[in-house]
Amino acid sequence: MQYLWAPVLTALNEAIFERQLSALAIVGPPCAAQGARCLLDATNARLRPYRDAIRLIVAAFCSGMYVPGLVSDLIERSKGVPRERVRRLAVSPTEGTLTVTLWGDGELSIPLTEVQPFTRRGCAFCEDYLGGAADLSIGAIGAPPSHAAVIARTSLGEMALRNAWGLGLLELCAEIDREALEAARADKGRRLEAEALAGLHLLMLGALSDPGKRAQVKEHFARLYGPRGSKAARKEEEHGGCGACAGAGC
Repeated sequence: MQYLWAPVLTALNEAIFERQLSALAIVGPPCAAQGARCLLDATNARLRPYRDAIRLIVAAFCSGMYVPGLVSDLIERSKGVPRERVRRLAVSPTEGTLTVTLWGDGELSIPLTEVQPFTRRGCAFCEDYLGGAADLSIGAIGAPPSHAAVIARTSLGEMALRNAWGLGLLELCAEIDREALEAARADKGRRLEAEALAGLHLLMLGALSDPGKRAQVKEHFARLYGPRGSKAARKEEEHGGCGACAGAGC
């Protein structure tokens, strides 16, 4: 996972209509997984070629995606590191750094405060850190060193995981930090609640000068604190179709 945004779903047209591929796996951040899931759930007949071709959706745990300018402007221009030397990018939210591993020897550590301006704007509103829309979610959170935590969220994802293990493509260990996975999911949830509350405050201020907006305030308040807007209801709705992920502590 390089954390650099690429238009993954736009490649489907070339894959399906030009290359005539019929068994595709989509691998990307949670937002790409959400888009792919929308395609699979759609009923429009024109989208059938996509539904028939997509067989598996894999999402990487994600705390934010960066525009390509991260490499050209920050790493190459500001830090003086040619892009040809960049081997791997690794983000550590807990340590607050972006580690740039270089070909040959050495690595570069950049504070996330310098990296933040290159974050895609939509990431601030993303509600999915652990790839809930995918068949398989994969990431370093909750896993021991040199391993990855894998969450099978659908029967298809579980089947793919079991087949890969049966073919000797994976080594499995039982050790996983479920509390770390839950903390990652909860951090995202707290940010969303803060954003929703800020939106409510803005609506309330607007209603002071425009009584016509009071209905909007009531509606927003009901979403936040009403029967379906309560924290417990949101959690139940969020995990209702999660399947195996509930057992993984997410």
